[in-house]
Amino acid sequence: MSGTVLLPAERKLPTHRRDQILRSILSDEEPVRSTTRRARWIAPIAVASVAALVAVGAIALADRDAGAPSDSPPAVTTSDDAVPLDLGPLSQAEIGSELETFGIDASEPLDRYEFFFARRIDGPDGPIPVIVMSTPPGPYVYKAGDLRGNSVPDAPTAQRPIRGMDMPLDLAQAVYTGTPDYWKAAGLYRVAESVDRVEVRVGTPGGPEPWRVATPHGGFVFWATWFETADYESGTELTLELRAFDADGEPIDPGLIPDPPRTITVPGGSNS
Repeated sequence: MSGTVLLPAERKLPTHRRDQILRSILSDEEPVRSTTRRARWIAPIAVASVAALVAVGAIALADRDAGAPSDSPPAVTTSDDAVPLDLGPLSQAEIGSELETFGIDASEPLDRYEFFFARRIDGPDGPIPVIVMSTPPGPYVYKAGDLRGNSVPDAPTAQRPIRGMDMPLDLAQAVYTGTPDYWKAAGLYRVAESVDRVEVRVGTPGGPEPWRVATPHGGFVFWATWFETADYESGTELTLELRAFDADGEPIDPGLIPDPPRTITVPGGSNS
């Protein structure tokens, strides 16, 4: 073969195509492509776009699984209509003042006493002090409001992670004294480390009474709930119920909670 480059035979444009190109140049318009040629361009672009979207989605999912920040809020494990019962720890001065009611000289060092729970707990008429401690060499001492004694629940076990007292209604009357316009219930639990919180409410399904959140401290939980009797007609039946959650926010088997749901009848007179 010689080095001469053979060019293809010259092809003349059809008259109508030549005139079309000339008009587009003179009018600064883009020549019209056939539908077939446009489709050849659109298809690759569409495929590339879909591939890009899939890739971005895969990256986002990978980041989320790896713990990367996300615009979506984290999962909420606490009830939306819950309010805290625990209002914070008691100061040393407050603890000393409470201990003096036991006949303990608060001016002496308190190192020989072991405090498991010393918190302010909300109530119908404001916070009350709740203290659970041990006095050597004796047993635990429990005090809340005007109630004192050494009656505390047994230690929890793997089979019974929540242990409670047997007098939630009587306890509340002794603790929340001076609130005759309210019906109230309260209790003291000893809980295992697996228990994150206990929630309690009394009311009707969908009613106005909130879930009240009791958090463990030193292995003890003091829970309480109440309602103003004037908010309901006398004889109305309400339900007192408790529920508990573990550290992962999962509900604990209701059968492990010492106090099962019970029906409460709204009294006609005062409830002191």
